[in-house]
Amino acid sequence: MRFLLILLMFSGLAPLAGQREERLAALDAGDFLLNEEQDYAGARAEYATVIGPLDSLTGLAQHQLGLTYHRQCIYGEPAGAFDAAVAASVAYREAIATRDAVLGPNHQDGARSRRNLAAMLIVQDKWEEAGTALREATGIYAAAARPDTLNWLRSLSNLLEVAMEQNDYRLGMSAAATTGRLLNDFAVVNPDEQLAFEYGLARAYQAFDQPSLALPFAQRARWQAESIGYLPLDELNLLLILYTDLGRVEEQVELAEHTLSLLEAQPTLDTTAVALLHVSLARMHFQADRPARARIHADYAYELMQRGDQRWLPTLLSLRGNLELISDNAYGAHAAFKEGLLLLDPAATGDLPRPHPDSLRPDQLDVAIQLLGNRAALLANSDRPLEALADYELLFLLQDRQREQVSFEDSYAFLSQELHPYFDRAIDLLTSHAAATGEVSFLWDAFELSERAKAYGLVRTMLQDRSQRHELENRLRRRIAELERLAAADSNAHQPALEAAQLQLDRMLHARPRPGLLQREAADGKAVLSLLAPQEKVLLAYHIGAASGHLFTINGRDSTISHQLITEVDSLAGRVEAFRAATAESAYRRKSLRGKEEQARLDASFVQSGLTLYGQLFHSELPAEATDLIIVPDGPLAVLPFASLPTDSVAGAVNYADFPYLQRGRTLTYAHSTQVLQQQAGRSATDYDIDLLAYAPTFGGTANPKDTRAVAAANLRALEPLRSLKFNGPEVEYIAGLFPDHQVHRGAAANRENFLAEAGRARIIHLSTHGFVDAARPALSFVAFTQATDSLQLEEMLYLNDLHTLNLRAELAVLSACETSLGTYVPGEHTSSLASAFTAAGARSTLSTLWQVDDEATQVLVQGFYRGLAEGLRRDAALARAQAEQAGGREFAHPYYWAGLTLYGEAGPLVPGLGGGAGFGGWWLWGLLGVFGLVGGFLLLKLRG
Repeated sequence: MRFLLILLMFSGLAPLAGQREERLAALDAGDFLLNEEQDYAGARAEYATVIGPLDSLTGLAQHQLGLTYHRQCIYGEPAGAFDAAVAASVAYREAIATRDAVLGPNHQDGARSRRNLAAMLIVQDKWEEAGTALREATGIYAAAARPDTLNWLRSLSNLLEVAMEQNDYRLGMSAAATTGRLLNDFAVVNPDEQLAFEYGLARAYQAFDQPSLALPFAQRARWQAESIGYLPLDELNLLLILYTDLGRVEEQVELAEHTLSLLEAQPTLDTTAVALLHVSLARMHFQADRPARARIHADYAYELMQRGDQRWLPTLLSLRGNLELISDNAYGAHAAFKEGLLLLDPAATGDLPRPHPDSLRPDQLDVAIQLLGNRAALLANSDRPLEALADYELLFLLQDRQREQVSFEDSYAFLSQELHPYFDRAIDLLTSHAAATGEVSFLWDAFELSERAKAYGLVRTMLQDRSQRHELENRLRRRIAELERLAAADSNAHQPALEAAQLQLDRMLHARPRPGLLQREAADGKAVLSLLAPQEKVLLAYHIGAASGHLFTINGRDSTISHQLITEVDSLAGRVEAFRAATAESAYRRKSLRGKEEQARLDASFVQSGLTLYGQLFHSELPAEATDLIIVPDGPLAVLPFASLPTDSVAGAVNYADFPYLQRGRTLTYAHSTQVLQQQAGRSATDYDIDLLAYAPTFGGTANPKDTRAVAAANLRALEPLRSLKFNGPEVEYIAGLFPDHQVHRGAAANRENFLAEAGRARIIHLSTHGFVDAARPALSFVAFTQATDSLQLEEMLYLNDLHTLNLRAELAVLSACETSLGTYVPGEHTSSLASAFTAAGARSTLSTLWQVDDEATQVLVQGFYRGLAEGLRRDAALARAQAEQAGGREFAHPYYWAGLTLYGEAGPLVPGLGGGAGFGGWWLWGLLGVFGLVGGFLLLKLRG
């Protein structure tokens, strides 16, 4: 060192070296005053002398300066905590700016400052800004070659707090998975921090309804607390909640008795922890239908909270109100809900205080929704429907505020499923009030609310302009889609990369402008009537709740709305499945080869199961003018072939060619919701490079995709080779010869890479291939492309989540594969199927299947469909005519052969300017007739798995 100083003296740099030594000494002095003396003012004075040139020492001094206020905020006088947090935030921001400029934006020193900044922003209730800083910090650690794991865990722990605060499911699950992996791989030296990490992770999993994932970490946290010598009150409380959520009654009772014995033996304990334990005990007894015991614990918790920390009082008051309700004490319940709402917003007034949305923090939205929902139920039962509806109106506004905070589709689904019961109750109330008063406006309100409760994530996705996405985001989404599938087969190998990619996408989405509250104009009556009136259509919109269902019938001809209550909704799923099974089992071509008695039994099963459903779904005959129907199914009705529902019984043997189906004399199309339909109908005209993009892959095996389910779950990269499709090659050859403006891929060229590159260019997309629907894990549903080896590889399948990255502009997407309309239904959302994924990607309409369709029958059907389009018919009319022709014939009269095709979305003519039966004239007439005639050839919906 001395030799270096001599050299610096001779080089003229000695003064700078001396200054650096002085600054280092000042840093050491400041650290001593901060850490050993807790002299915050003295430490600040020392750090202030270091801050000067733009270098790493200045950045460090600014960080340490922030730390002095940080410590003061935590350990100083509570009255000054907020001001200290503000001052710390200023210093940390300056440290981040300096460190990013000197060390680069991805240095871990900058990550530490960001994490500390976030902690101080949380103190100030600036959760959105804190989330931004923590996303940046965790991203830096994740990308580091040698990450500072301890500070990475600290950042993730704070990020979990943000996720819980904002009810952001995807952020919470991604951060939790990374935290759990790091905890399993990294030894945390400090036992208190280890305890905090384990407990925080368990709490996050519990908050996002994953009790089985939370339990092992909660158990570890309890053991960790006991090994340190702490009384594990918080940990025992969390375990009580988890055992209650999991229904593990024996462990729940044993733990409750142990907890009570601890409380009795330790009379002097932290009041907040004890109060929360009694809340959990009250909740346990409430769910076990022991209200008297629940009330004892709730009252004791209330007494403790009144004397101490009142942050949890609104949650407790929601529970106390419910306890009063089951005791028929409406006055006591009303008082509890009122007190809870006033605690959330003391400025609210009146006997029914309603907090102003802007007065609520993100973490208060959940409890406000609970209190308003519980009070609304009380008011409804007290014959005060208008006041109950006012509570529901505010509740749904708060729900929108929650949704505004998240960006991922599964975060939307988590919130929708959590809040769907409130929609059910409000719609029940509106329809019953409409029946009691005769006021039709309440029916319109109920219908609009029902539509708000459907397909929220799908509408959000459709509103995004995918053409404006940065390519980096598209690449990242494609990477996530691939990793999700790989992790399903080998989670140990691929889960870490998936977690990192999901958090990276979360950072990217969080950084861009938020879309704000979803506009609801598309769901209101005026907008729906403007959609129905031009074609005088009738809308049948279903809402299936947990206890009751509703059918809203809106007549576009006379602008009227009517309502029907649907009972026994718990039987719907079974009855739909029974009708689908009876349809398949009773099917035959031309003449049944079964014995007469056996066929009669199967026919009777089809008729009876169909009539049962028809009677449940339609209490009275549809109006005579209801010849053009748009059906918005809900819940299990999404897989019901409405077209083939019997509308009347028949005497004697069933003649399927002359049978009274709902389809008879009608057109039927479907919609995920009227908001989705409005988005599709209102899309601006598009120019296409080609009219047809068709794929005819080849396969060299014998397996049916449905038989590969177990294999697909175990190893996605070695799928059993699928059976050959002998019809799809000739199919596209025929198309290529007749369709002048086409792009057809056969054999090796029919690969996923070509599809991903070209799918956005075509007016019509046709996939003539195998398909596989995984209802349990929709992301693993796929359509297959050419199999190049002796097994089907991951790169040879187009998965449902691949479609999230595409920007399709197609007028029509035809999925010539089995069961492409099937998928998983999430209450408040839509059925996650391959067909809905194409809708989300931009297709204005989709033609898809409800079951394994017959080769020859489907060929005849779709040829008839496209003959109708060539004549200028609308899509719905063309399909209805083709189905009617087939149903009235001899060969394929049974509905199994024609009712499985469903048309979702825009029902107008395929080519702009054609419609209403208008014909063509001139030379271009014959060209277009040729075009549509030949499309019938290409759309041979074969029996594709």
